[in-house]
Amino acid sequence: MTSTTPEYAETEKIAEKRYRNTIDNDPLPDIPPALLNSSDVLRYVCLVGLIHPFDPRNLKAASYKVSIGDRFIYWDSSGREHDQDLTEAGKSKFCLEPNSIGFITTKETFRLPHYIAARFNLRINDVHRGLLLGTGPLVDPGFSGKLLVPLHNLTTNEYEYRSGDPIAWFEFTKLSPNFWDAKFRNGKSVEELKKKYRCFPEEKVNRDPIMYLREAYKGPIRSSIPEAIAQSKDDATKARADAEEAKLAAQESEEASKKASETFRNYGIGALAVLLVAIGALVIAGYQLVSQVQGIIADVQRDLQTTIATGESTEDTQARLSELEKQLVYCF
Repeated sequence: MTSTTPEYAETEKIAEKRYRNTIDNDPLPDIPPALLNSSDVLRYVCLVGLIHPFDPRNLKAASYKVSIGDRFIYWDSSGREHDQDLTEAGKSKFCLEPNSIGFITTKETFRLPHYIAARFNLRINDVHRGLLLGTGPLVDPGFSGKLLVPLHNLTTNEYEYRSGDPIAWFEFTKLSPNFWDAKFRNGKSVEELKKKYRCFPEEKVNRDPIMYLREAYKGPIRSSIPEAIAQSKDDATKARADAEEAKLAAQESEEASKKASETFRNYGIGALAVLLVAIGALVIAGYQLVSQVQGIIADVQRDLQTTIATGESTEDTQARLSELEKQLVYCF
């Protein structure tokens, strides 16, 4: 910094005043549009009030370490919202539950003039612990206020934080020239050039961070993982019950099959016995019938011989034959 460069602002009021004086006029036009290095970040902090409160020990080559502020917002498993004020005595700590999501505010207030944008990422130490920060969207030029940052715990561990703990790294990028650069204006007024430039909405400046949540969704914002785990457990329990039921049904079916086989076998043996008895009866009856017929034939032969030998009349013989015929009919 030069001897004329002021030190970084010690109060919010001073930082805000510097910001208002420079939001449309770049005090460092010689710095080209690019990712700002630590030296340039420090110069803009001092001249523009870019970050407040500011601690130079948090600067790295091209980023600045940001800390947890004064609020932690989350919804419990029943859907009840909690907005914890971390500045209250005994409430500076909070626990990020396993498989949960919470929202923190930053300790720092960011004042981005129209020519500087910002991005942020989680500290690598927290990445290795299985945490995920809702990063990616650009913090637009013209934004002013504290940021509301979603923090996901994708693990089964509980993590404890407190206000002031470092949580993310911010980087700042300067935009290509426009109305904030005197050379670009080329005699035109800032207001005239602003008509062709899409500025950050004034109504979104210095908002209560919770308003972003209210606009995004009216109901509880929770991680779906606990419900998915609970649903999986219910499904597994039901699957076990269905499997047990199917196993019992299979056992009952097997027992019924065995009984049917035994019954069929018993009935088969009985039927075979009855069949054998019937066949035996038929054989005996046939034998008796053949014996009777043979006896009748023998009687007929004897009667014919007697008739021939005794000279009986034809009528007598005829009567005798009729008697034998009746006996044959009776036999069958």
